[in-house]
Amino acid sequence: MNNNERIKLSDWLKLGHTDEEIRLAFFSMDCTMKYLHQKGYAIETFRPEEIEILNDSVDEIKYNTLVALDPSDREMVHNDIYRSAFLQVGIYTNCLNYMKPQFLKD
Repeated sequence: MNNNERIKLSDWLKLGHTDEEIRLAFFSMDCTMKYLHQKGYAIETFRPEEIEILNDSVDEIKYNTLVALDPSDREMVHNDIYRSAFLQVGIYTNCLNYMKPQFLKD
């Protein structure tokens, strides 16, 4: 991968990575999400096809579908945190395609 390349999270996961590499990617995703919230944005979708790893580095995460964050609406932030956790649990268990959104709430 050269310096300006990007790969979708869905494709990156297919390449086979250790649990530690995946954990680091999730940590960076969470840090990026927090940064976006501080800058007034929420994440519209957590589909792995809409999240990119840049420059062959899990430290560089890009969410492709952002929406303006209403500063008075903390529910948007909570929804992002929930959907991120849902994605991570689905990937760790290799069950993302089978899980229903209510799963973690139950």
